[in-house]
Amino acid sequence: MTTERQIEIGFEGTTEECLAHYVGQFPMGEVSSQALQPIAEFFGAPRYRRLIQGWLTGRAKPQGENLIKIRFFLQSRGYRVVELEWLTPTVRQLGVLVAHNVENINSLVREIGYGSRDSLVEVLRGKQGFSLRRLRMIDEILARHQSHFPSGLPETVQRKEVSLVSQEPLPSRPRRLRKVTNGLPGHRGFLTILAHLIQASVPLLEQILSEEFSAEERRELRKLTGGDTIFRFSNLLEKLCSEQARKQIPAYDIPEGGRRK
Repeated sequence: MTTERQIEIGFEGTTEECLAHYVGQFPMGEVSSQALQPIAEFFGAPRYRRLIQGWLTGRAKPQGENLIKIRFFLQSRGYRVVELEWLTPTVRQLGVLVAHNVENINSLVREIGYGSRDSLVEVLRGKQGFSLRRLRMIDEILARHQSHFPSGLPETVQRKEVSLVSQEPLPSRPRRLRKVTNGLPGHRGFLTILAHLIQASVPLLEQILSEEFSAEERRELRKLTGGDTIFRFSNLLEKLCSEQARKQIPAYDIPEGGRRK
C-alpha cells in the first residue's frame, strides 16, 4: 500500500524538472513502488509500469501521448509545469480530456480531421497550431464535457461566435515574462516556451492572411492587438533572424504617448 506524500504546492519548472522533484520526494529505493504507483493509477493500465519505472530512474523519457499524460499527472499533484502553463486554454482543456481518459485520442483524431495521432499530439504539446475550422470542432468537443472543467470552459467555448482573440484590446506593451522560480534554469524553459508559441502562431498567421479572411477582419485584428503591437512584433522577428540582423536592424521606436505618426 502506498503512502501519499505532501509535495511543495506551486513548484514550477519544465516537465523534466518537475518529474525529478517528484522522484526526490521519495526515499532512495522506493522509486519502483511509492513513486511509481500513483502514476500507474493515473495512466490506468498495468502495461505502463515498466515504462514509468524507466522515466523515474532516468533511463528513458516519456514521448508523444505519454509526455502529455505525465505533464497532467504532475499538474494533478500540485506542480506548475511550464509547458502546460503556456498552452492556450483551448489546447490545455483538450489535453485534460485526453490525459484523464475522458476522450480517446484516436476518436479525437477522426472527429477533428487529423491525418494521424502524431498531428494531434503536436497540437497538445503546443508545437503546432490549428485552423479556425478545427478550432470550432474542438470547441464543440469541450462544450459536451463542461462538467470536467470546474473552473469554467475556455473563453472561445463560452461565446456563441468563435473569435480568434478577446474583444478587449491588448496592452501595446505587454508585461515582461516572469522568470521560472525555485532556482531553476529559467532560460531553457523560456526558450522552449517561446519556440512553441512561434510554431503555434505560424498556421494562424497563414490563416488570417489567406482569402478566408477579409481586409476588414485583418484591420480588426490590428485594432484588437492594440497600439503598434503588430509593427513591433514584425520588427522583433526580423531582428531574431540572425545575430547580424539583431545588431543592424534598428529597434521599432514607439514615441511617448502611444502610436507612431
